Amino acid sequence: MLPLIRALDYFGGVAVAAAILWVGALWKLDEIAWPAAFTDPLNVIMLGLVGAAMLGLRAALVQILRWKVARARRIVARHVATPRPDVTFEDAVRANDDMRPGEAPMAALARVRAARVDHHQGRARLIVSVPQRPSQSWIGGIPHLPPGTPWPMVHGQPAGFVAQIALADLPRNIWGGTGPRDGWLVFFAEAASDNSAGWMMHVTGPVEPRPTPDGVVPVTGFWENYALELLTDLGADTTLPRWYLEAVPDSQSDYTASDVFEMMEQTPLRNALRRADPRKADLYLPFDWVTARGWLLLLERGIRTYLDQCRKTMSADEAERLTKAIALTLARLRLIAKGASLRAGEVEFSEDERAKLFNAVSELSTTDWLTPMDRAAGKTGIPLTRWPFGEGYMALFEAQARRVYTETPWQLPDLLRNNLERVWAEDAARTWIFAGNARGVHNIFGGDPCLIDLPSNDLTGMMFGDAARWGVSIAPAGLASGHFEAAQAWCAKA
Repeated sequence: MLPLIRALDYFGGVAVAAAILWVGALWKLDEIAWPAAFTDPLNVIMLGLVGAAMLGLRAALVQILRWKVARARRIVARHVATPRPDVTFEDAVRANDDMRPGEAPMAALARVRAARVDHHQGRARLIVSVPQRPSQSWIGGIPHLPPGTPWPMVHGQPAGFVAQIALADLPRNIWGGTGPRDGWLVFFAEAASDNSAGWMMHVTGPVEPRPTPDGVVPVTGFWENYALELLTDLGADTTLPRWYLEAVPDSQSDYTASDVFEMMEQTPLRNALRRADPRKADLYLPFDWVTARGWLLLLERGIRTYLDQCRKTMSADEAERLTKAIALTLARLRLIAKGASLRAGEVEFSEDERAKLFNAVSELSTTDWLTPMDRAAGKTGIPLTRWPFGEGYMALFEAQARRVYTETPWQLPDLLRNNLERVWAEDAARTWIFAGNARGVHNIFGGDPCLIDLPSNDLTGMMFGDAARWGVSIAPAGLASGHFEAAQAWCAKA
């Protein structure tokens, strides 16, 4: 069988060269005329040679694979003469691929074994706790660093904080028992780049909360960025919500590519939240001064957009009349918004304050906006308290609700908190965060120890470029010696 395959390989190479020359000659002489070309016996013969060439190439690839597999199996057979259950077939394949010039197969296998952390054991799944249960590990929020530690920089820019993991909470056999077991691993990522470069550090001893420096851009996705723009306009806190993590030993629940794509899709509950219409659900009306001021800001923007759209289809006289009527409404609305901004720093947003705000807005009549035809038809103006807010308001609403929930959950109305907890609990169940390696879970650094592996997701508001997952791996030698500056961030599309 082997001599036949080799002969076919040799014949295939010759046939490919001949077929290329033949096709080139016909093309040069402009003699290709299909299907008439098939009536020429020479063309038929050459076409047969091309087919044979394809078979030869296939046989060549098969032979190469057979040779590599056979060699790997021989290496395993020699090494396990005295059975070694810890030696895997993957070890032999990697030793064969990474063999250095002049290196003996056994030496290559020993080198691979010495450098490899057993990636089939010692992994933890970091579960987002909803409801919140404080722990020593979290994602989002701000890091806790030793006093005087400089804020990490990536590509000359301050990095965005991602997560902080307590090593004491991880399984003892994680990364094959290699690496430190005290302190925290703190992860940062470059927020303004699609390649999602990263930085990490190992910190020990006394630590303190480190506020995010001015100018640091959080690692956020489009939906969260929409909310951050509004929070910035309102002068509100733009720090990502801090979700506590619980480390659970896990070596079985491997995600697959299909799982990742499923995680990236919107869940039914989240879809329902984004489609929520404040006109029909008092549940999503403002619950604090941030959402109240954001509601007024977006209400003003919505009215301006409505005016611009109406003027495109109106006569000049009607457009002028509507512009004056809406200008008067906007002036009154700005006075209400100014009063809300002043009171936001003085009093709590109680039920009485919300009632006063809604009454003031509901008194702004939109009847003057109606055209003579609308009035003749008996139409009435829509109260501004029922004005459609769209996705902008819901983005702001949920972003602020998550921030309040993760810090002071009792400040959310009970009905709202219970409803949003259902959404966030569903998100948490689909947010697969890992530390360590397991069978079937690989990153672009192969079997190197994985320090963290997490998805882009709505719960945290994080999005790593256009990638489905982001992680940090380190060479075994760097982990064993504590040289974490050698760690490398990576992204995976699926």
